[in-house]
Amino acid sequence: MKIALFTDTFDQINGVANTYRRLADFASFRGTNLDIYTYGEKDSAEPRGTVRILRFKHALPFRYYSDLLFDLAVVRPKILGAVRSGGYDLIHTATPGSMGINALAASLAFRIRLCGAYHTDLPKYAASRAERFFSVLPGGLPRAIGSATESLAWKCMAAYYNRCLKVLAPSRHTLAELRSRLKAETGLFSRGVDCETFRPVRRKTPKSVPVCLYVGRVSVEKNLGLLEQLFRGRENARLVVVGDGPCRKALQSALPQAEFTGAVHDRNVLRSLYASADIFVFPSETETFGQVLMEAAATGLPRIVTGKGASRELVRHGVDGFVAENMEEFSGYMEKLISEAHLRENMGLAAREFALTKRWDEVFSVLLDEWEAQINK
Repeated sequence: MKIALFTDTFDQINGVANTYRRLADFASFRGTNLDIYTYGEKDSAEPRGTVRILRFKHALPFRYYSDLLFDLAVVRPKILGAVRSGGYDLIHTATPGSMGINALAASLAFRIRLCGAYHTDLPKYAASRAERFFSVLPGGLPRAIGSATESLAWKCMAAYYNRCLKVLAPSRHTLAELRSRLKAETGLFSRGVDCETFRPVRRKTPKSVPVCLYVGRVSVEKNLGLLEQLFRGRENARLVVVGDGPCRKALQSALPQAEFTGAVHDRNVLRSLYASADIFVFPSETETFGQVLMEAAATGLPRIVTGKGASRELVRHGVDGFVAENMEEFSGYMEKLISEAHLRENMGLAAREFALTKRWDEVFSVLLDEWEAQINK
C-alpha cells in the first residue's frame, strides 16, 4: 500500500497540521509507504523512513489568513509529475485548498482512488467573516449575507468532496452534517491526544484567584465576544489567552487585565500554560472536533464549552466539565467552578481519565485500515 496525502497545512500551528505531523511519525514507525504533499518555503523532499514530506514553494501565493497561503497557480505540473511517477494506490486529500485541488486533479488525471477528510467548518467560517464585514449594514442584512455565503460555500464543498470515494469526519456532529450535505460515502476519522506531553503538574505557587485559559485562534469564528462579556471587569478570576489572530488587538483592548501570550510554538511552554490554569473556557461554536479540549482534558482541567458544534462531544456534562446552551449558563458554570475548588479537582481527574482513552496509535490504525479497505474495493 502506497499513499499520497495532500494537505495545505503541515508545518503551521493548528489541529490539522498537528494531526498529520503525528500521522507521519506513526506511518514511519509502522513502515507504511506515505508521501505527504504540502507547501514550504522552498521545494524539498524530507525522508522519514518509509515516509517522505514533499514540500513545494507557492508559485503565486495569496495570503488569506495570518499563517496560511493559497497558491493562485492552483494545479502545478511539478506536483502532478511527482504523482504520476509515484505509483500510488490511493490519494488522501486533507484540505480543499490549492494543494487539495492538486489532489483532485491528480486523481482524475491518473485514475487514482481519492479519499477525503473534512477538518474545518469552512462554510461557517466564511459566514462569520461575511457577517462581520457587512456589519455596518442595517437590519438583518448582515445575517442574510452570512447565510447566503454559508450556502454557497457548502455548494463548493459538495462539488469538491463528492469526487471522493469516502469522506472522513472527526466527530459525530460533523459526520451528521456531511451526510446531510454530500452524496459521497462518509465515515469517522477521530483524534487522539498525547497524555505524556499534556499531563497534570503539581503547582508549587498558590494563586490569588483561579486562572481561566483559552487556547486557539483569536478570530471571529471562535465566538470570542463571549469571553469579552464574561471577563470584562471580573476580579474573581484571571483570563489567559494563548494564540493569535486578526481579533487579538480588539480583544486585548477590551480586556486589558487579561494576559495574551500570542502564538506559542514551544510545546513545553504550551504544556506549562495548560498546567498553570484551573479552568478551560472554549466559546467556539464552529468546531469540527476541538483538539485543544483534549489537551486541556489530558492536563486535568475542567472545561466549559458551548452547545453548538462538536465541542460538546468532548465534554461529559457535569462529570468533567459543562456544556452551556447560552451566555447565562456559561457564566453560571464558570462561577461555580471558580468558587468550588473541590469540584474543579474532581472534574479535572475525570477529564484526565477521559483523555487517557483517546490514543493516537488507535486513531491512526483505524485510518490505515480505512485506506486498505478503499484500495481493496
